[in-house]
Amino acid sequence: MKWFLLTWRFNFVFAFPKVTTYMSDMCSFLEPMARLIRGSVFVDMFHFYEKGDLIEDPSENRLKQYKKTDFYPFRPCIFMGFSTSCPNRPWEILQNYFKTDNFKPAKMCKNGFWVDT
Repeated sequence: MKWFLLTWRFNFVFAFPKVTTYMSDMCSFLEPMARLIRGSVFVDMFHFYEKGDLIEDPSENRLKQYKKTDFYPFRPCIFMGFSTSCPNRPWEILQNYFKTDNFKPAKMCKNGFWVDT
């Protein structure tokens, strides 16, 4: 069970009848909020806040801000084989999140061998 109070979150510790404000302990965690798993591939889900014309992402101890128009309106897409809704401009969100526009992999599989790109 989790309680959300503005920008501060309390986390119930499962082993003891008390509340902790730490990000993690031996029995609980706050981030990610969920994990979608399919086979050996997974996607972590995090919380976001709307602040005026921005979306704020405080995950992983670094505040990231995105334009609201990069998120909305959502558009239909296929993700991990499921029909779902995706952000309006996903590449802009990824560039902002990773602070780069270079998503070229260091290695690629070519004819059954990993080679430098």
